[in-house]
Amino acid sequence: YIEDPFDLRHNLGAKCVQEGRQRILKLMEEALRRLEDGGLPAFHSHRASKKTKFMLKCRVHVEKVTLEDFKSTITASTKDSFELHFPLGGRAKEVADAFLIFKSKESQRQVHELNERTIGEWQLRLMPCSTWAL
Repeated sequence: YIEDPFDLRHNLGAKCVQEGRQRILKLMEEALRRLEDGGLPAFHSHRASKKTKFMLKCRVHVEKVTLEDFKSTITASTKDSFELHFPLGGRAKEVADAFLIFKSKESQRQVHELNERTIGEWQLRLMPCSTWAL
């Protein structure tokens, strides 16, 4: 039995021949060894060099939501300062991602409560994300 780490009820080796099961176990052991030895350098260099950030991503239609309206809506829901990456208008992309970076999890939660509210004609769809999305 080879337990799937993402679905504990799933046996990864159920329909494999002996060689297949051995290969799965060998690769899982290799992954464990790499993680114990410091993992993937790209992951650790990205993670170690930056302080934890609490982020939300929101798709915005730049013709329906202005920077000022978006910023004032977010500012009204949290007392803490935040960093905003808002897409510039242009014909190339009408819908693009805006990113909000907060100093605390509490500020992120306060703003996330705005999810599915509207700014003008646009409904906010706020999703937690990581710095990898920037």
